[in-house]
Amino acid sequence: MNEEQYDLNRNEPPPIKDVISNWASGNNAFQVSDYHGKYSVDDLMEYRDLREESQLTAEEMNVLMRDMKEAGVTEPLIIQIGRNGQARIAKGNNVVEIARQLNIKELPVKFVFKERVMKANKITQEPIEMQKAIEDQGSVYYSDGTPKDHSGLPG
Repeated sequence: MNEEQYDLNRNEPPPIKDVISNWASGNNAFQVSDYHGKYSVDDLMEYRDLREESQLTAEEMNVLMRDMKEAGVTEPLIIQIGRNGQARIAKGNNVVEIARQLNIKELPVKFVFKERVMKANKITQEPIEMQKAIEDQGSVYYSDGTPKDHSGLPG
């Protein structure tokens, strides 16, 4: 796969689904030290994954909420993007929930590109181009990132 990098315009970032599709087809955004762009909280809800981030106590949530009210969001969310067409928030799931409660409209996001990512708690829709690329390559993974079992198949 001939991997190419492209710039993301942080003032007008592409939809997350386009970032997923680009990575699946061999293109990833230039790595940045701070964040790639700001995304709406509504768009980010699809990628929340509460399995990886410990649930905060009510007191911890209140402290985080107070900090966000006073200082805003000081760290970007980390979204892992997999070549298998999946994406999930790896850092910042609680921030998304609190931002929704505080009526914060956008949050900074930094993408981390990986080979495989387990799907978030909601199924992310895979772009048609990504599905075709997987079929054309005879992927050894299902769309949710789990390996296909080829044992017992005629060969």
